[in-house]
Order: sequence, then structure tokens, then C-alpha cells
Amino acid sequence: MTMQFPFTNSYKRVPTRVVRAGNLSIGGDNPVRLQSMTNTLPSEIDRSIEQIKELQAAGCELVRLAVPSVKEARQLAVLKKKLQQQKIFIPLCADIHFQPHAAELAAAVAAKVRINPGNYSEKKFVDPDMDKTRYQEHLNRIGSRLKSLIKICKENQTAVRIGVNHGSLSPRISSRYGNTPAGMVASALEFIELFEKEHFKELVISLKASNTAVMVHACRLFIAQLKERGRDIYPLHLGVTEAGSGETGRIKSVIGCGALLTDGIGDTIRVSLTEKAVSELKTARQIADYARTLARSAAARVNYRLKLPHPFSCRKPDCSYPKVLENFTFPLVVAPAPAKHSSYQPDIYCAPAAAEAATLYFSPAYTRLYTEQQNKVQSLIFKVYKNDPESFTDKKQQILPVISVDDFNQPHTVREQILFLRDKGVKAPVILRLPSFKHGSDTGITTALFLSGLLLDGLLNGIQLCRATAADLKTVFLSLQAAGRRVSQAEYITCPTCGRTNFNIEKTAAVIKKKTSHLKGVKIGIMGCIVNGPGEMADSDVGYVGSGPGKVHLYLGKDIYKKNVPQSRAVEELIKLLKKEGFWQRSEQG
Repeated sequence: MTMQFPFTNSYKRVPTRVVRAGNLSIGGDNPVRLQSMTNTLPSEIDRSIEQIKELQAAGCELVRLAVPSVKEARQLAVLKKKLQQQKIFIPLCADIHFQPHAAELAAAVAAKVRINPGNYSEKKFVDPDMDKTRYQEHLNRIGSRLKSLIKICKENQTAVRIGVNHGSLSPRISSRYGNTPAGMVASALEFIELFEKEHFKELVISLKASNTAVMVHACRLFIAQLKERGRDIYPLHLGVTEAGSGETGRIKSVIGCGALLTDGIGDTIRVSLTEKAVSELKTARQIADYARTLARSAAARVNYRLKLPHPFSCRKPDCSYPKVLENFTFPLVVAPAPAKHSSYQPDIYCAPAAAEAATLYFSPAYTRLYTEQQNKVQSLIFKVYKNDPESFTDKKQQILPVISVDDFNQPHTVREQILFLRDKGVKAPVILRLPSFKHGSDTGITTALFLSGLLLDGLLNGIQLCRATAADLKTVFLSLQAAGRRVSQAEYITCPTCGRTNFNIEKTAAVIKKKTSHLKGVKIGIMGCIVNGPGEMADSDVGYVGSGPGKVHLYLGKDIYKKNVPQSRAVEELIKLLKKEGFWQRSEQG
């Protein structure tokens, strides 16, 4: 990849077009807009109105509803009229799958319509080596199918979100690019060109994935390609799909969205949680507020303008480890002492008295090793540097540079210091020392936001905590897993509830997690329906997907393992599948 994304040493928002969705302006200098989605259908009028009121009261600025059929598209007009009678004018977005005619009906009513390019393309296999003429013929047929939708959107001043999902690229795209960020970007650019050909530019783009690295690299590549071509940059909607629930789901959303917003990318966000929709808004607001804080603060205090070497792919840090650390898992987690009653423990303990010292010597009394070299660890020296990259001159492997953070508004400063260090040829692992946590409900989110881009770009070889409570350690380990840097528990790809969901996914996910959380590194997809389910959990080891009322399809990888299992015994069958395929044994062996 020769293209370079122009990262700088300070926050600067990427300029985008302004798009109107009803009474809401998205992009440009407007704030990062917050949105969420109901778990009702438009035909469920009273329930939908109740949820929309709750979402608006919580700060939601645009509400999305699943519109799976022509019947539901027609009901959208009834719902909108009822809302207006109650003086509720929040913009509505119709989420369309598989039904182009439903999109056309909804476009006459909704402020915005979301379509998935993968649903408009041919489903049969397409030769990746087809010539340009045949390839263009495929695109022309898609363009013809879009013309009536574009006409209706023009007439009704309706915006369109081109929503590209990592797991549901068309066969035409995936056969040529693979299921990759490059394929996601190609899909988005193709549809943009089809809309622009009809002189329509009221577009918002999303490139979403359950894998945070894929999402971040796709969005960066999208912006870079538009800049390189001198094209309009459309507003980006950010979101980590199927992030999960609880702190795990929140941290995963924060890592993906936070990394992009730190780079100035993103105009509207949705935090997708397998919980009540209203619970998404608090975290979404925290993410957006962090971006505003970066914009206001003098975050960068160095004068170097180094670029990330690999902004569009996930690479391991380029460094040399001291022999004493060769058998450790990286990035290291270093803390003064073990946390009581916590399943998350530091890799290395340092003496509490040395935790705030400029030079750290690991004491054997506080060191846990996976090798027999305990006595050698005390010779490791951590040298702490603050805002002075020029002082990084010692290249000895037994001396590990530590960048100490004063506050959480300096991710750009840390990035520049690490890149400068590598540019000077220092290959020693870099440890990031976090300040003492101010404990509270928002501490974990703030920490994860700060770490997001640094982890996804592979810049950190270790994280040191000045104290190690159970909450502190959990935040760090969840952040590492969300960024794909370390695995400490099973991973769940679970969709948020919507009107298409075929079972109580929140309750079911809790049951599955309770029975399988010990399966370190195993990926389990728990999806409410077959619309996004098989695609979005494509990299899962096994999957549990609602196929209809009271019925579940079980997946092994991308393939259906067993169809229409009664929900009453579907969890039991899922566990049997895990055991049969050896995931239970593999996990127990570490």
C-alpha cells in the first residue's frame, strides 16, 4: 500500500460534506451526531413511539427502525403521523434489507434510508477475472435498479446511508477483493458513483465490522482514496457491529469509534449493544465528547510530523525483546501488585514503592514469570520520559523506554513520541504508563478511548498501571482484546435487538456467556435473525442465529451445521457442537 493517510501530531477533523436528514445536519462543522435503533417494527406503533421518546430524551438525534418488508414500509407513514401528532419530529431512518421496493416506499416517508450494497448485487458467484466490460455491465444493472429510489429521494429530500458491512459484501466484490477493508471501500465507492451519476449527493457512508481493526482500516482507506482522487468526502457513520453487551460491548465500541474520532474521522455514531436501545446513548455521548475535548485541547506538544508506517493494516510492533521477556505475552500488563478477587492479573508485578519512580527495577518478590528466569528480571530497567523524544537515545535491550501520560487528552503526543523513537532506531519494547485512575463509572470508557488508536496501530508493547484494582485491570485487558492485541476470554459477536429479532437475544446471550466464558479465544456469534447474522459473524468459530419464531440455526464457521433447532434446546446443542469440534479442549489447554 503506497497511499499514505496524512496523520498529524494534533487533532484535526476531516472536512466532509453537509447532508440533511430531516431537521438534522450531518457532517461539516456540525457536532458528531448520536443515533440509535428501536427493537420494534413500524407496525408496532405504540411500542415504537414509547422507545423513540425514551431515545430522544436520552440524547438520540436520529432513530433507525428495521423495515424488513413492504408492509412495514407502508406502516412507517402511520408511525410518522402519530409521532408528529405528539409533537415529536426526530428524524427517522428506515433500515432496509433485501427489499428494494420497501426502500422506495420508505424513502417517501423517512428522513433517511439505509441500504446495503450487498443486497442489491447479484448473489451468484462472479468470476474475479472478468473483463472491464462485463464488470461494468453488472454495475449498470445495479444502477438501473437504483434509479427509482434516487428519484423518490430527490422528490422528498431524503438522505441515503450506503451501509457497507464487512460480512455481507457481494460475491462480485468479495471474489475480486476478498472479505477485506479494500473490498468494503470498493463497494462503497461503486455505489457513490452510481448515485453521483444520477446527480444525487445526499449520502452518508458507513463501513462497519465487528472486528475493530477491519472497521478502522476500512474507514481510513476510504478517506485516503477520496482525498487522493480529489473527490467529495461524504459524512461517515461509525459503529462496531454486533459489539455485545455490558462493559465488553462498550469497550469494543469505544476502541473502534474512539480510534477514528481521534484521527478526526466520523460525523455520526451508534454504539450497538445487546441491551435496551436507550442504554447505548450514554456511551455514544462519552465517545463524542472525547472528540470535542481533543479538538479543544492542545493535545500535541511535540513538533514532529511522522506518519504511521501501516495505517491500513494491522501489524505487530517492530521491536526486539530482551531474552528474559521472550516467553511473555505482549503487550505486557505491568502493575504494582495483584488485584484481589480478579480474574485479570498483571503479567509482571513491580514493587509498589517503585511504581512512581523514574527508574523501575522489577523485584523478584513481586514478579510472576512464565519462565525460569525470575532472578534476571530485576536487571530490567524502565526509564521514564515525559514529552522529550530527543532523550530516547539508549538502545540497550535491558532498558525499556516508558512514556508517562499526564492526562488522557494526549494520544497524539504519545503516538508521535513512539514513532519518533522507532525512527531513531530504538527497537526496545515501549511501555505506556497510565496515570492513577480516578475511580468512577466513566473511568474505563475514558481509558479505552485514550488507548484505542495506540492499540489498533500496534504502537504499544506494554501498559503499566500505577495501581492495580480489579476494575483497572479489567479495562486494560478488555481494551487489548477489543483491539485484537491479546486474548483473555471468549469473544462474543452479538447483535443489538431490532424489529427483526426472533428471540430474547439479551437473555439468551447472558445464558450462553455464563456457560462458555471460560473458552479463551473462542469466537461465538449470537445473532437475532438471518438478515445480518451469517455475514456479521463470518469469522466466528460457531454461531447461534434466529431462523424464525422459536427456531435457531447453528453454524460451524460460515456453514450451517444444524437447521431450525428448537430454541428450548439450542444452547445445549451449541455446547455439544463446541465439544464435538474440540473448542472445549483447545480452550482448556490455553
